[in-house]
Amino acid sequence: VASLYGRNGLADLLRRTSREVFIPITAGGGVRSLADAAALLAAGCAFTRRGSGALGLADVAAGRVDGYAELHINAWDCAAGILLVTEAGGRANDFFTPQGIHSGGMLVACAADLYPALHGLMTHTA
Repeated sequence: VASLYGRNGLADLLRRTSREVFIPITAGGGVRSLADAAALLAAGCAFTRRGSGALGLADVAAGRVDGYAELHINAWDCAAGILLVTEAGGRANDFFTPQGIHSGGMLVACAADLYPALHGLMTHTA
């Protein structure tokens, strides 16, 4: 909804993240135009969209990417992926609160050693 009203802060968030976390950053979702994609590229990010949060989380679990984060995702899009990440030794925020299950919420899932930094950046933004 924020991007519909010109308040999409994804590029700014990723620009700030790339200054703090020295890992390749890939963005997907929240990109609705070529201008959005150009802003992400200018922020130093790669842009990909694999089709769903579930696939992004499977990539984290398999070690293909270091982390996955969304400001809002629904439980049906991420529940199985969170399990994959944690069983593979990664870490995710406590998504399974009553709020997360019923209405969705923020998700951070990544390699365990990156979690404090990535979670801190996401909670500062949300």
